[in-house]
Amino acid sequence: MRGRIEQLDALPKVDARDKKILELLSKDGRMPFSAIAKQVRLARDTVDYRVKRLQKHNILNGFIPHVNLHSFGYMTYHVFMIINTLNEERKQALLDALIQHPNTRSVMEYHDTWDLEWAVIAKDIREFDIIVSELTKDFSDIVRRKDELTIIKGYKSVQLPGTPYEHYARDDQPQVKNPEKTKIDTTDMDLLNILTRNARLSTYEIGQELQVSADKVAYRMKRLKEHGVIYGFTSAVNLSALGYHWYTFSINLRTMDTKKERLFTAFIRDNEHVLRAVKIMGHWDILIYILADSSGSFHTTFKQIQEKLSAETNEYHIWMAYKEHIFNPLPPVIAKSV
Repeated sequence: MRGRIEQLDALPKVDARDKKILELLSKDGRMPFSAIAKQVRLARDTVDYRVKRLQKHNILNGFIPHVNLHSFGYMTYHVFMIINTLNEERKQALLDALIQHPNTRSVMEYHDTWDLEWAVIAKDIREFDIIVSELTKDFSDIVRRKDELTIIKGYKSVQLPGTPYEHYARDDQPQVKNPEKTKIDTTDMDLLNILTRNARLSTYEIGQELQVSADKVAYRMKRLKEHGVIYGFTSAVNLSALGYHWYTFSINLRTMDTKKERLFTAFIRDNEHVLRAVKIMGHWDILIYILADSSGSFHTTFKQIQEKLSAETNEYHIWMAYKEHIFNPLPPVIAKSV
């Protein structure tokens, strides 16, 4: 799936109603156009036209499910790399290898400090180490430095800035309800793959692909949601097209007690410019992904975070994203585990 941050040529104007449509689809990627039409005060056909226009210009890149990867026994890890960018051919070969790797969640390219960020899923730290070692050994000539980080806890994860946190999956406590009853078979996996391609397909259209009835599709989707395998549905939006810039903010802390962490978590979840924040193990203790539509809004958010953690911070770094090459809501390796 195409990334959310990408340098693009001139784009058509996105007005307030377009943004409201994107917000509603971000909350629920399967929301009927008739329901959206009522909220934006437009005809249903007009909403349909606007959505298709947004898709045509790659502002709206698709509709995807929120999949709880923990239900398949996977955790997410991050690898930051500094590479020799002078060798364009080898750089592209590395990018291709990262993008095509079956365990890849996302690949982000940056302007400075770090060159690449690779989010990869693995069953445990040992498997993660094997994955990284096997891939990077083939590119030892251009990978000059790498940092490997393990996510301990998620504070926030949303798809579109400014949307209330409760509309999204709770990455901080990814509980699977009744795991002994949640048995995902090949039909469930085929259903998840179809939804990952296009989560707006009707149960009838999905049933045609699976060669089952629409009622059976509806039942399986309901069951996957009830057991916490799917949290819901959202849309994949090209944030650059909406005028946003992506900044990654890494913080090394001296200490942070439980009370301070609760206050910081509440602040992060209420901040409209924070897209994602995680507690990690490694040189850095916290990663915060900030989306800002101006240097002023970024500066305000940055200063607020500084103030919240001023007594606890040892050092910090900020770098700006250039392009998200890929984002996989359901990495291909998942299908092989069923």
